[in-house]
Amino acid sequence: MKKRLLFLIGFIFLLTGCFDNPEVEPTSESLKDNIEVKTEKYLDKELLFLKNNNKKNVSINIEIDYLNDEDTIIYNEAKNILSVSSNSEIVIKVDNVPDDYKDMKIDYDVTIPGYIEDYVDSIEITRTRGQTVKAEVKNKGDNTINNISLGTVYYKNKKIVGYDEEVILDLKSNAKENVDFFNPMDKNHEFITYDDYKIYINYAYSFDYNN
Repeated sequence: MKKRLLFLIGFIFLLTGCFDNPEVEPTSESLKDNIEVKTEKYLDKELLFLKNNNKKNVSINIEIDYLNDEDTIIYNEAKNILSVSSNSEIVIKVDNVPDDYKDMKIDYDVTIPGYIEDYVDSIEITRTRGQTVKAEVKNKGDNTINNISLGTVYYKNKKIVGYDEEVILDLKSNAKENVDFFNPMDKNHEFITYDDYKIYINYAYSFDYNN
């Protein structure tokens, strides 16, 4: 009887270990903890670099507040990125940075996006530099990618001097598309020389309402 009881307890323990240990779904706070945010100024503009260290692609809603000496908001800008791929870094440009701000605050919410399939891993980029930076973008996957954003950050002496973003829509399987990035310019619309650049895949996703 004792052996039978021990066997029964062991069997129940085995079943519990096999079937009662589902994967824990991440919370908004745990997702947020795995997002790195940093800002970089160049000329009169500002870039936000966001790195998603989560194991899943996420959706990020960002609120950027610019404050004066009295901690009053003088400008607010909101950004919504529907899909940031796992373990990737993206770049966002703030459109209208006020000249006289004294401080800035960034707040953001992070969630798992619904009805979205991330395809950053399906993007293949061949880049060339002549008079402008050019990129040949290939969809090496099996599905059409509805939305693709590529951002190019320009550097001179390891400091940012410019940024340009180009968007591609509905890139079909095995299709290629060429994009040209504008050279950086200063406040007087004069071209700035640069000695390096980096292309970021900000997003590449499609809507999938079947999931």
